[in-house]
Amino acid sequence: MKVLKYSINTGKQQMIEGDIQKSRFHIPRLRQKQGARTTSRYASHSGVSKLTTPRLMSNLRQTWSSNDSGRSGRPREMTLRQDRRIRFTHLRDRFLPPTITVRQTPGRYNLRISTQTVRNRLREAGVKHTHVQCDGCDMYPLRGIRWKCMICGDYDLCTDCYMNNEHDLSHIFKRKLSTDSKGEQMPPRENQEFTYALGIQPNAIVHLYSDTKHKGRVERFIENTIETYRSDAKVNWNDNLKGSYRVGRNGKCDLKFTEAAKGPMYYEDHLPIATFEVMDSINSDHHP
Repeated sequence: MKVLKYSINTGKQQMIEGDIQKSRFHIPRLRQKQGARTTSRYASHSGVSKLTTPRLMSNLRQTWSSNDSGRSGRPREMTLRQDRRIRFTHLRDRFLPPTITVRQTPGRYNLRISTQTVRNRLREAGVKHTHVQCDGCDMYPLRGIRWKCMICGDYDLCTDCYMNNEHDLSHIFKRKLSTDSKGEQMPPRENQEFTYALGIQPNAIVHLYSDTKHKGRVERFIENTIETYRSDAKVNWNDNLKGSYRVGRNGKCDLKFTEAAKGPMYYEDHLPIATFEVMDSINSDHHP
């Protein structure tokens, strides 16, 4: 179909071949405005800015797009590599291994989890119990798992104090993972078996994943900020250099131990199993 199109450069009418659906302007409207002889008047009648009109008209003849948008009017075709990267990124973010210390399966342990200290993993996840104070160490607000005594009227412990045998061992406690959790009743700690955390702890010998030749000793976990509380470790290297490295922050670990160190004691059966349901309940109550 022949379409009447007005040329801005020559100021003349031209007959060009094209589909009427691809025309930027409708023919009836164009015929009504064909008396306009200047760019500004033509742009004002057409609803187009004067500055963008020359570029718009030149680009419409070739790609049916404008340089202002930086892309064509057609959907871009996704390559196999781009599609694979998007799907992998989604799975990586959705199924990232948990960085809190929890019991996994009887007789088997995730070294990536056990390299962290047991008493602070939920604290890293940002779980805090507002208006609740630990009666053992006076932490306020209580962060991580809340251990509530079922015998005493108003008595709560943090994970540090609970695992260090604070309060009466014959009392029954309820474990609460979040503020709105109903809690799960635990057996008394009296005569219960306990174990020690092993892995990247203070005095452990480690090396970087990217450099297996240089070794160092973990000095301590960094505790000066809530966001990185015990999720970064300070290392003294054999060449007298020092540095701070991730050991759980944002799900990343820069270190690998060659000689594990003993960490704090904990009751294995009293810790939650790392399932997606547990992680979802923690993330839903996230308070950074």
